[in-house]
Amino acid sequence: MAPIDRIPPVETSHGPDRPQTIKVAQRLVVAQAVVSLFCGFNPFYIMIYSFGFPIVWLFSVPTGDIGIGFLATLVVAPACGIAYATVLYRWIGCADRRAHPAVVVGTVVLVALVASYPMVMGWQFLEIALFTGAPSLVMQAVLLYQVFGPAGRRWFGSGGVPASSTSAGD
Repeated sequence: MAPIDRIPPVETSHGPDRPQTIKVAQRLVVAQAVVSLFCGFNPFYIMIYSFGFPIVWLFSVPTGDIGIGFLATLVVAPACGIAYATVLYRWIGCADRRAHPAVVVGTVVLVALVASYPMVMGWQFLEIALFTGAPSLVMQAVLLYQVFGPAGRRWFGSGGVPASSTSAGD
């Protein structure tokens, strides 16, 4: 663990010189966390189709208690999603290269949760699972493009120091 004086300052913004692509990527991270909570888990209506049922199954099978699965879906999964969004927002703003694998891992997790729904619940209500999971999946696809696209590569390649052509053309 790094000593306190060696921890870099927390900066999520590099002023008005940040490319539009990076601003969009950061906004998508926040929007995706909100959408996945309300569309994917939706604990208010107990319609936890696209992400919730696979997480219930993931925690219920090893423990043998479905109550643990529902608790994990309503507490652990949203906490992990909020933590992921917070860290990724910072990494994108600071041009930290750890954002690249984090975005890929986030994509794999979302796709795996939606794809595992038929295994958990069968083919019943699959269209609801796909419909509630689609907004998060679309936002994640756009986020992948923003981070791995040409402007994102320039941003991360420069270490967060935008060139004048980077901010003007995006």
